[in-house]
Amino acid sequence: MNRILSEKIQITLLTISAVFYYLLSFQIERKGFIQVLGLYVFLFAFYIIFSKNKSNYAFIFGILIRLGLLFSIPNFSQDIYRFIWDGRLVLEGLNPLNTRPIDLQELPNAAWFIGKMGNLSANNYSNYPPVSQYVFALAAYIGNGHVAVEIFVLKLIL
Repeated sequence: MNRILSEKIQITLLTISAVFYYLLSFQIERKGFIQVLGLYVFLFAFYIIFSKNKSNYAFIFGILIRLGLLFSIPNFSQDIYRFIWDGRLVLEGLNPLNTRPIDLQELPNAAWFIGKMGNLSANNYSNYPPVSQYVFALAAYIGNGHVAVEIFVLKLIL
Protein backbone atom coordinates (compact mmCIF):
# COMPACT_ATOMS: atom_id res chain seq x y z
CA MET A 1 0.00 0.00 0.00
CA ASN A 2 1.40 3.28 -1.09
CA ARG A 3 -0.59 5.65 1.11
CA ILE A 4 0.95 8.92 2.18
CA LEU A 5 -1.87 9.87 4.55
CA SER A 6 -3.80 7.65 6.91
CA GLU A 7 -7.54 7.31 6.39
CA LYS A 8 -8.30 9.35 9.51
CA ILE A 9 -6.16 12.25 8.28
CA GLN A 10 -7.75 12.05 4.82
CA ILE A 11 -11.26 12.16 6.26
CA THR A 12 -10.30 15.02 8.59
CA LEU A 13 -8.83 17.06 5.73
CA LEU A 14 -11.84 16.36 3.53
CA THR A 15 -14.20 17.42 6.34
CA ILE A 16 -12.27 20.66 6.81
CA SER A 17 -12.38 21.16 3.03
CA ALA A 18 -16.15 20.64 3.04
CA VAL A 19 -16.53 23.34 5.70
CA PHE A 20 -14.30 25.69 3.69
CA TYR A 21 -16.29 25.05 0.50
CA TYR A 22 -19.50 25.71 2.44
CA LEU A 23 -18.11 29.01 3.72
CA LEU A 24 -16.98 30.06 0.22
CA SER A 25 -20.26 29.07 -1.39
CA PHE A 26 -22.86 30.12 1.13
CA GLN A 27 -21.38 32.52 3.69
CA ILE A 28 -18.59 34.77 2.48
CA GLU A 29 -19.31 37.66 0.15
CA ARG A 30 -16.94 39.01 -2.46
CA LYS A 31 -16.03 41.93 -0.18
CA GLY A 32 -14.31 39.52 2.23
CA PHE A 33 -11.03 39.37 0.30
CA ILE A 34 -8.88 38.17 3.21
CA GLN A 35 -11.30 35.36 4.11
CA VAL A 36 -11.59 34.29 0.47
CA LEU A 37 -7.84 34.34 -0.03
CA GLY A 38 -7.24 32.37 3.16
CA LEU A 39 -9.78 29.69 2.26
CA TYR A 40 -8.43 29.39 -1.27
CA VAL A 41 -4.88 28.99 0.03
CA PHE A 42 -5.92 26.21 2.40
CA LEU A 43 -8.07 24.49 -0.24
CA PHE A 44 -5.20 24.66 -2.74
CA ALA A 45 -2.87 23.17 -0.14
CA PHE A 46 -5.36 20.35 0.48
CA TYR A 47 -5.55 19.81 -3.28
CA ILE A 48 -1.75 19.49 -3.48
CA ILE A 49 -1.77 17.01 -0.61
CA PHE A 50 -4.50 14.89 -2.21
CA SER A 51 -2.97 15.03 -5.68
CA LYS A 52 0.08 13.21 -4.26
CA ASN A 53 -2.08 10.74 -2.36
CA LYS A 54 -3.95 7.79 -3.81
CA SER A 55 -7.17 8.53 -2.00
CA ASN A 56 -10.36 6.57 -2.47
CA TYR A 57 -12.29 9.40 -0.85
CA ALA A 58 -11.15 12.37 -2.94
CA PHE A 59 -13.15 11.44 -6.06
CA ILE A 60 -16.36 10.83 -4.11
CA PHE A 61 -15.75 14.01 -2.14
CA GLY A 62 -15.31 15.99 -5.37
CA ILE A 63 -18.63 14.73 -6.74
CA LEU A 64 -20.46 15.49 -3.48
CA ILE A 65 -19.03 19.01 -3.28
CA ARG A 66 -20.06 19.72 -6.87
CA LEU A 67 -23.58 18.47 -6.16
CA GLY A 68 -23.73 20.70 -3.08
CA LEU A 69 -22.57 23.71 -5.08
CA LEU A 70 -25.57 23.32 -7.39
CA PHE A 71 -27.68 24.78 -4.59
CA SER A 72 -25.57 27.87 -3.92
CA ILE A 73 -26.15 31.31 -5.35
CA PRO A 74 -22.87 32.64 -6.76
CA ASN A 75 -21.43 35.27 -4.41
CA PHE A 76 -18.46 36.34 -6.48
CA SER A 77 -20.06 37.38 -9.75
CA GLN A 78 -23.00 39.55 -10.68
CA ASP A 79 -23.23 37.96 -14.13
CA ILE A 80 -25.79 35.40 -13.00
CA TYR A 81 -28.38 38.15 -12.61
CA ARG A 82 -27.68 39.38 -16.14
CA PHE A 83 -28.09 35.81 -17.43
CA ILE A 84 -31.50 35.56 -15.81
CA TRP A 85 -32.48 39.06 -16.98
CA ASP A 86 -31.51 38.23 -20.55
CA GLY A 87 -33.42 34.95 -20.43
CA ARG A 88 -36.54 36.68 -19.19
CA LEU A 89 -36.23 39.30 -21.93
CA VAL A 90 -36.07 36.57 -24.58
CA LEU A 91 -39.25 35.04 -23.14
CA GLU A 92 -40.90 38.47 -23.39
CA GLY A 93 -39.93 38.65 -27.06
CA LEU A 94 -37.27 41.33 -26.51
CA ASN A 95 -33.74 41.08 -27.85
CA PRO A 96 -31.18 41.52 -25.02
CA LEU A 97 -28.57 42.44 -27.62
CA ASN A 98 -30.62 45.52 -28.57
CA THR A 99 -31.84 46.65 -25.14
CA ARG A 100 -30.17 47.84 -21.98
CA PRO A 101 -31.64 46.98 -18.57
CA ILE A 102 -31.52 50.64 -17.53
CA ASP A 103 -33.93 51.45 -20.40
CA LEU A 104 -36.48 48.82 -19.30
CA GLN A 105 -37.13 49.87 -15.73
CA GLU A 106 -40.87 49.44 -16.19
CA LEU A 107 -40.53 45.65 -16.38
CA PRO A 108 -41.39 43.58 -13.29
CA ASN A 109 -38.50 43.31 -10.81
CA ALA A 110 -36.32 45.52 -13.01
CA ALA A 111 -35.05 47.63 -10.11
CA TRP A 112 -34.08 44.51 -8.16
CA PHE A 113 -32.22 42.99 -11.13
CA ILE A 114 -30.49 46.26 -11.98
CA GLY A 115 -29.32 46.56 -8.38
CA LYS A 116 -28.03 42.98 -8.39
CA MET A 117 -26.29 43.09 -11.77
CA GLY A 118 -24.59 46.42 -11.06
CA ASN A 119 -24.27 49.62 -13.05
CA LEU A 120 -21.81 48.31 -15.62
CA SER A 121 -24.10 45.55 -16.80
CA ALA A 122 -27.28 47.61 -16.42
CA ASN A 123 -25.96 50.43 -18.59
CA ASN A 124 -24.72 48.23 -21.43
CA TYR A 125 -26.21 45.91 -23.99
CA SER A 126 -25.80 42.20 -23.44
CA ASN A 127 -22.55 40.79 -24.72
CA TYR A 128 -23.57 37.13 -24.56
CA PRO A 129 -24.01 35.33 -27.90
CA PRO A 130 -27.43 34.23 -29.19
CA VAL A 131 -26.87 30.57 -28.29
CA SER A 132 -26.29 31.59 -24.68
CA GLN A 133 -29.43 33.72 -24.78
CA TYR A 134 -31.45 30.61 -25.59
CA VAL A 135 -29.89 28.77 -22.66
CA PHE A 136 -30.77 31.72 -20.42
CA ALA A 137 -34.32 31.69 -21.81
CA LEU A 138 -34.64 27.96 -21.10
CA ALA A 139 -33.60 28.54 -17.49
CA ALA A 140 -36.08 31.42 -17.20
CA TYR A 141 -38.83 29.28 -18.69
CA ILE A 142 -38.20 26.35 -16.34
CA GLY A 143 -37.67 28.64 -13.33
CA ASN A 144 -40.93 30.47 -14.03
CA GLY A 145 -39.94 33.59 -12.10
CA HIS A 146 -38.07 31.84 -9.27
CA VAL A 147 -34.49 33.13 -9.29
CA ALA A 148 -33.07 30.23 -7.27
CA VAL A 149 -34.58 27.69 -9.69
CA GLU A 150 -33.27 29.64 -12.68
CA ILE A 151 -29.77 29.66 -11.18
CA PHE A 152 -30.00 25.92 -10.47
CA VAL A 153 -31.04 25.21 -14.07
CA LEU A 154 -28.23 27.38 -15.44
CA LYS A 155 -25.72 25.52 -13.30
CA LEU A 156 -27.03 22.17 -14.50
CA ILE A 157 -26.74 23.21 -18.12
CA LEU A 158 -23.46 25.07 -17.94
